[in-house]
Amino acid sequence: MAFAAGFILLGAWALLETREMSSLAAIFPRTIASAMIVFAISYIVLAVLRPLLAKPSRPFESTPRRLLLGLVLLGWILLMPVLGFVTTSLIAFIALTAVANYHTWTPFRLIVYPMTAVCVVAGFYALFAYALKVPLPQGLLF
Repeated sequence: MAFAAGFILLGAWALLETREMSSLAAIFPRTIASAMIVFAISYIVLAVLRPLLAKPSRPFESTPRRLLLGLVLLGWILLMPVLGFVTTSLIAFIALTAVANYHTWTPFRLIVYPMTAVCVVAGFYALFAYALKVPLPQGLLF
């Protein structure tokens, strides 16, 4: 909950910093800061209510999975300037999905997950490149 409180403060600071920006330039930072505040508040509320609502269960340890998720995100950051936004994001999305998936792999998942990755990455590319005019890294492939 301490980190969530820190994210609330960080979001509030970001909102204050966008006061001097033009309305178009402030859209993205304001949206992210507002979402960060809302999600952090939601997390705090859930953390307070969870012990009251949840049934006791056996904890599930997934340290290797967490480490792999961190490594995938680090690889995404390091490879983005080399491979570009689209290529790196597709690879990272698929890798994150594979690492974070708790369910068995079915033919349906093997088809739908990559299709979802393409749609999500294309959507974010369109949002950043065309709607928000954010310059994205161009790499070897895209």
